[in-house]
Amino acid sequence: RLGGDEFIGLCFGTEEAVRAMASDIVARTHEIKLDGVDRIPSVSIGIVASVQGDDVVHKADRVMYMVKREGKNGYRYVREDELPEETVKGC
Repeated sequence: RLGGDEFIGLCFGTEEAVRAMASDIVARTHEIKLDGVDRIPSVSIGIVASVQGDDVVHKADRVMYMVKREGKNGYRYVREDELPEETVKGC
């Protein structure tokens, strides 16, 4: 747990396997009833493929916020060399 409602997952595998896992997590979100009120949770996942791991948590956090700005309930997978400039500068 990183804090609040943010969690970190460390995954080892192919890009295809990591994307499949993220897609499965997103697909499992559904309406729930909480204290008698219908709620629709969302999940935003930022994935950074990194060999070195330098600042990878900060970079993945930035990518996650990109997903949130795009409407939530999804994921974005980027290789470290494909990170948008705003993401790199923000770390």
